[in-house]
Parts: sequence; structure tokens; C-alpha cells
Amino acid sequence: MPSRKLRAPFPFVSANGSQLFFHANSTWKQLLADLSQGKERVWVENYIFESGEAGQAVAEALIQSVTAGADVRVHADGLGSRQLEDSLVDKMLEAGIQFHRFNNPPPLLKALATGVKKFIRRTHRRIFVIDNHTAWVGGIGFGDTWWPATRENPVRDTMLRVTGPLVAQLASSFERLWNGTVGPLPSAAIEEAQLGQARAVVQHPVLGRHFRRGLHRRMHNSQNRLWLATPYFIPSLRLRRALIHAQRRGVDVRILLPGPHMHDHPGARIAAHRHYGHLLFSGIRIFEYQPTFLHAKTAVFDDEWLIVGSANLDRLSFFVNHELVVELRDKDLTQQAADQFEIDFQECREISVSEWRGRSLFHRLREWYFGLFDRIL
Repeated sequence: MPSRKLRAPFPFVSANGSQLFFHANSTWKQLLADLSQGKERVWVENYIFESGEAGQAVAEALIQSVTAGADVRVHADGLGSRQLEDSLVDKMLEAGIQFHRFNNPPPLLKALATGVKKFIRRTHRRIFVIDNHTAWVGGIGFGDTWWPATRENPVRDTMLRVTGPLVAQLASSFERLWNGTVGPLPSAAIEEAQLGQARAVVQHPVLGRHFRRGLHRRMHNSQNRLWLATPYFIPSLRLRRALIHAQRRGVDVRILLPGPHMHDHPGARIAAHRHYGHLLFSGIRIFEYQPTFLHAKTAVFDDEWLIVGSANLDRLSFFVNHELVVELRDKDLTQQAADQFEIDFQECREISVSEWRGRSLFHRLREWYFGLFDRIL
């Protein structure tokens, strides 16, 4: 265990009562119920909010809460939620819901004049706060690829529902960005977690890269298991080295990634392939999920550490976007997540070293081409 104390905006607090959700129907049933039962506040921040059955269901749930007198706010990213139609926004506004778009994309020429970095900076977070007792984090978008229940193969995602003092940390994170404060939160030295504790880890684009530091801390401390799931895998050299170093220490390192089905950014998937060889030759196991689009952003370390949230393993999440994850030290939840990993592995195609060596010239050329855009994916 490192001797130097961790510095972070939020301390570890009790996470008793936290629940993991892996399946679309159970996730949406509980989430819509929570969003519709707010009495004091329902604050929602999501990168993706689209018109359709899912978006309409969320709006209806929020309208129930605002009708009951709750302070209902929706913070949707201007780029990720570009398919949210004005008619649905107007419906929410007319009901009394406060609605903001984060960093609405300007016309292209204006974006070039004001600077590309400002244009591409997004809130990629998923934060749903209900009163003072319940909050959610994870990866789902309010779009029809995640739900409705009639969809045969919804996106495979993971959500965490929390209660207790952790809710205040998530509410504080929401309110800060809602009020236009985009800078990093002040940090202080915090104690390491005890069993049953968790903290919100807020990743800010400038000088607040707590997720990246927390992830590497957990990776370096892992002793027997390091399982990662992410839909977008453009690892930095430092991340690749950390994975390989863990494997050489005898840690079981596995990476769960999307297969070709329903991937919303196929170029990013091909760009990830250029990193497979080095990892596979080092003994790391790579699995590609086959039934649908894998969008879960989770990590399991040994038998009692777990990370769940919105951040991907790419440069946008590490350096550009606003992100939020929850880091937990909890044996039961970690075991639940590990059990789900095992289920997911069974529905994957594991990439072998021999298969990778034998891939076609066309595949190699595609890797090279999309790798040219590595730094912006």
C-alpha cells in the first residue's frame, strides 16, 4: 500500500445499501420508478438524452416528480443529446422542469475560431439524484438502444444505485457543473477506504484528473485480479505499461471490449485493435462481446475493489471530458460484478495470439489508418 496519502475532492463514506444493475429491464424499471417519485429534488445529468420511447419515458417520470413539487433539473450534453427534439424539451419546460444543454456545439466556423478544445469538451457523466436518499451512476443513455423492454438486444450496460452519504457527493458534483463551475474541485488528503465504503471520483478536463490517478492506484495495488470492461479502448502508453506490469506480477488481467455488433463508433473499435498485439503477447486476455453493444464501464480489482461510472479508457475520458465514477471497497458488490464478468466472458469471442498473428493485410491496414486518429478518439 502506498505510504503517501491519496488527495481527492471527496472522502470515502459508507456505501451500505448500494446495488448493481446489469440488465436493461430491471435497470429501467427501478430507475423510472425513482425518477418519478421525487419529493424534494430530481437532478439528472446525462451525455445522451434522445427523443424516442426511452427519452419519452424519462420525461414522463420527471414530470410526475415536478408535479409533486420537486425541484427537477435536466443537464444534457449539447453534442451527445443533439437528437433530443425541441418538442420534448418544450414539454418538460412547460411542466416546470429546468433544462440546460452543456456546451451546445456552435457552427463549425465559430468552433474553429474559438478553439477546438473548448468545442470538444463534453459532460460525459451520468448522475441521477433523487431527493437526499438515492442516486445513480453508470453508463446508460436515455436512448432507444438501451431500452424499451420490447427491444430484443438492448445495449449491455452497468449501473450503480447508491443511498446514504454518497448521494451528497454526487449532488455536489451535479450542482457545480450546473452552476457553470467547470474548474476542478479542491482536494485534500483522505484516508483509505474501509470495507463497505465508497467515494465519488470526479474527473475534470483541467488539473482534476482524479479518475486516471485512482485507476492507476488500484491497478498498481492489485494482487490477483484486474478485470476491465470498456466500450472504447484507446490506452495510453502508461496504461498499457501498467496492464503489462500487473500481468508480469502474476495478476489475472482481462479486458472485456465490444464486438462488431451495434458498435456506434466502428472506427474507434478498429483503432483499439492496434494495441491488441502487444497486450496479447504479454499474456493479457482480451474478450470481444458478441450479443450486442457492450457499453459497461466497470473494473474489478482483486476481491473487494470495484469502479463503476461513465469514464472510458481513452484520451477523451482521461484528458478532455467531464467524467464521474464511484470507487467502492465492498466484497459483496465486487463479487457480483465479477460474477457478471464471468457471464459476459461466456458470450464473448476470446482473441488468441495465433488468430491475431494471422489477421489479414486488409485488417492491418485498417488498424494503421484508424490509428492515425488515435489522439482524438
